[in-house]
Amino acid sequence: MVTFLVDRRGALLGHEVFPGNTNDTKTLASVDRRLREQYDVSVAKAPRVVDRGYASLANVRKLRRRKERFLVALRAQPRGLHLLEMLGPQGQWPEIRPGVRAA
Repeated sequence: MVTFLVDRRGALLGHEVFPGNTNDTKTLASVDRRLREQYDVSVAKAPRVVDRGYASLANVRKLRRRKERFLVALRAQPRGLHLLEMLGPQGQWPEIRPGVRAA
């Protein structure tokens, strides 16, 4: 598994390689630690944009507790409703472009 760090234009700033059998939800803490240790504060404070593999209740709670900005994809039908409930009613999510809402 590979994690990429890119800037707003998509240019690669760095990457981290994990063993192939690593669960995505377990890597967020080490990636965050690396951001804080190796990059300037503007990079460390940048919003996290992660795929569905990172979408765990524990990860979202950590990001919210630290007041991090983040965008995480959710499965169309999440296994556990706790994550969806934590994000609030979809009808109240802001529309970021026509037909697309984000919590």
